[in-house]
Amino acid sequence: PAGGHGEGDDGVPRPDRRSPPAVGPTSPSAPPGPVAGAVTATEAATAPVPAVTGLTGGPPTGAGAGGGSHRRRAGWLASAVVLAVLPALLGLRALTGWPFLPWDDGGEEFAFEPGRTHGCTVHRRDGLLYAGHSETAEELLYQLVISREVLEAQCLLDHHGFPPGPVDGAYDALTERAVKRFQEDREHLVIDGIVGPHTWEELRR
Repeated sequence: PAGGHGEGDDGVPRPDRRSPPAVGPTSPSAPPGPVAGAVTATEAATAPVPAVTGLTGGPPTGAGAGGGSHRRRAGWLASAVVLAVLPALLGLRALTGWPFLPWDDGGEEFAFEPGRTHGCTVHRRDGLLYAGHSETAEELLYQLVISREVLEAQCLLDHHGFPPGPVDGAYDALTERAVKRFQEDREHLVIDGIVGPHTWEELRR
């Protein structure tokens, strides 16, 4: 009979015991396909790492590469040339009397003139010798220094019998040689060719 109920043998209505419609087994859903443009884990692990330029320690390439280092090398080369040439000039000055290095390194105003020599007026005052160019007792003098103090030392060296060559204010090889001879003559002085406080003390005696 149609409908949701039926009747038994005794005519009493019975609920419809028909089985519910069979439902087939649910098939597992297929995994979602890859999204366009996505990168899988395997691809990410095996993909080559792109090279990063400009961060390595190698020399840069392209226009202007190495410009700074070239300029530094040029500066070092120029300094090396100056240091190499100066000793040769000093030797030439000692041999020929040619004046050079016209600058003042003594802290006082001193006009160096090539070929010009200066006179010495050595006199004694308060028991000490002076030559009229400086009254220093501790100015450090060595090769390449040009100053009034060098004039003073040259005058005093000559006065003591150790001629330093031209009295021009340039501490050259001749002046250094005279200083060493003077220091050697004074037993308690260090023979280094440098005029310091102890050598000044002896020069002014």
